[in-house]
Amino acid sequence: MHANSDLCSCPLQLRRFFLRSLPASLSSRFPRFLAMAILLLCVLPVRGQQTQDFAAVGYITAVPAHTGDVSEFQINSIRVLVGNRTTFGLIGDQTTTTSGPLRNAMQPGAFVKVTGNLDKKHNTVTATIIYFRPDWDKPLTGVGVIDKIIHSGAQPTVRADGYFLHFTSTSEVTLPDGIRSLQDITTNDWVNFQGKQDPSGVILVRKVVFLPPQSSQYRSLFGKKKGYAPNMIPASGKKPQLAPPPDGNPNHASVLVEPTINPQTGRREDFEKILDADGNLTQDAGIRLSAFDHWHAVPATTPADKALQARIHRIGERIVPAYQKALPATDPSKIRFEFYAFDDKRLRGVAYPSEGLILIPIQVVSRLQNDDQIAAILADGVAYNIQRQGARQVDAARKMLGPAIAANLMLQSIPFVNLVPILTESHMRQEMLLAQFEERGRIAMGLLSDAGYDPWQVPEAWRLLESKHAPKDASTLNYNDYAGYLLSVLNLEYPKNRTTNAAGNTLHASGI
Repeated sequence: MHANSDLCSCPLQLRRFFLRSLPASLSSRFPRFLAMAILLLCVLPVRGQQTQDFAAVGYITAVPAHTGDVSEFQINSIRVLVGNRTTFGLIGDQTTTTSGPLRNAMQPGAFVKVTGNLDKKHNTVTATIIYFRPDWDKPLTGVGVIDKIIHSGAQPTVRADGYFLHFTSTSEVTLPDGIRSLQDITTNDWVNFQGKQDPSGVILVRKVVFLPPQSSQYRSLFGKKKGYAPNMIPASGKKPQLAPPPDGNPNHASVLVEPTINPQTGRREDFEKILDADGNLTQDAGIRLSAFDHWHAVPATTPADKALQARIHRIGERIVPAYQKALPATDPSKIRFEFYAFDDKRLRGVAYPSEGLILIPIQVVSRLQNDDQIAAILADGVAYNIQRQGARQVDAARKMLGPAIAANLMLQSIPFVNLVPILTESHMRQEMLLAQFEERGRIAMGLLSDAGYDPWQVPEAWRLLESKHAPKDASTLNYNDYAGYLLSVLNLEYPKNRTTNAAGNTLHASGI
């Protein structure tokens, strides 16, 4: 994840977040003058540039087609005009120039702060200075499964964690037992890497630790055991009963009885009753998604319902990673994916209640404009299941390589962790969830590209689902910061202005 390394240049809500995040036990003893000093450091301007009022701040969301220098771009609905006298610089630096490489950095996904004259009537800014956040110059770290080998050999290129990784003769490599060299690595191996991206979007790896594949059964990062999710049963079937609390205390929560698993198929036996040999629903079903006995309909009886379920099944199966499809049924790291549409008026995304089971609301499907966007949302569920295995890797790394590497796996993607070390667990969870969401976006774009869908539809799909209610005119919707981050990844790894991407895949006008 890309993060601004200057805390005092961050928004006011981050400064408030820092003060709120002090534990109560510490804040009661924290010297008042020291707390005020920290606050003053965060609100006082850093260098002259930080005192300026900016006419526009955010991610570049569109750059019109051009043959020479970029003359304008958009930050959502704000149109920014770029002239010969417009100067360019980096956030946190006073030096600006009218020429140089920053003139070519005006691409979708770049984060900028713009000074200039704002015409509120026409929502236009005539730019005086454009400051860029140098995301391209930051070291990147990550943990992920190798889902694709781009080039093999002594210095291979692979894809993991949604990034393209290239190993060189200077890469510091730690291999597990059973792997003698980089020539022996393959898909389904896990990596913990550090490096920097080159202009083509490939990360040149500085350090890497390889981890062997683990079982898809997992324990969450914060220690809560994840069991089988709520049952999916025929709509006319009897709802499963809750077992009494294990300790017999009536004041404690009851637990859902674990279903019986068919050892030949790996599916739950009650689930199998409503599926044919190809995994298609044969009748209407119901699924329980919460501890409050909330049941949702999974329609599959009428011709329209059957067509919808077939569409979701087809799109979902197409985006399952090739390495997962190739794993034998007996492999403990194989994930058995199932895709269905269900009724849920509140959810604006996918539900993934148990391993491999991915549910998309019918209401979400109706908002999306094409199969590419449906694939983008379903791919988020596929990526989430891969992250579940990533959580398992943290525990495996702790046992195999010691607590130092495990701590790195836990914290490496959390923004500001090196700047704000005193975090409550709740805020730490929020930052980790954001980092995981961005990781899923990166992985999803790779899956879509492999399947022949357009990865540029990922931010478009999430933009359509951002608002609580579907807008009358979708063109009025803005990109949130998450979509802006995805645009930055797309511009590096799946650019529209090149014929091939970092993986060597042919790019068409749509970006794939």
